[in-house]
Amino acid sequence: MLKAYGKFWKNYVNFTGRTTRKDFWFAILLHVLIILATFLPVLLSVFGGVTNPADSFGFGLLGKVLLWLILPIIYTFATFIPTIALAVRRLTDLGWQWGVSLTIYLSYTVVIQLLKHVDSVIISLLSSALSITLVVFWALPTDTFVKHEQ
Repeated sequence: MLKAYGKFWKNYVNFTGRTTRKDFWFAILLHVLIILATFLPVLLSVFGGVTNPADSFGFGLLGKVLLWLILPIIYTFATFIPTIALAVRRLTDLGWQWGVSLTIYLSYTVVIQLLKHVDSVIISLLSSALSITLVVFWALPTDTFVKHEQ
């Protein structure tokens, strides 16, 4: 798992390569675990389980939350481009050209961002269907869309 996460960082701006299913899912798993771990102090602060030096400065609960949010925000910004590159490399591994993979992923992202502001059951179902389709694509084996000669 750590090897896959290392590849995630090593290829942080590589949009033209390939990423295997195993490397993709291990990198995503560790990525999600790190995000959860960085938000854990925020949750504990909100529910009173963590004391913080901010109390001595009179910041109180708001100060705790703001101080603990810095780490997740930094991590999220640091991994924004590498996560897109990983997703595109995984789609490229299915047999598409990297430009097609990038277009598919960015189109999906833009459509989801536009649709999430519309309050409609049909739009919610469409958004969910698009998300599930992308996850299914990521789960397919290598070279799924390559035509094999017989």
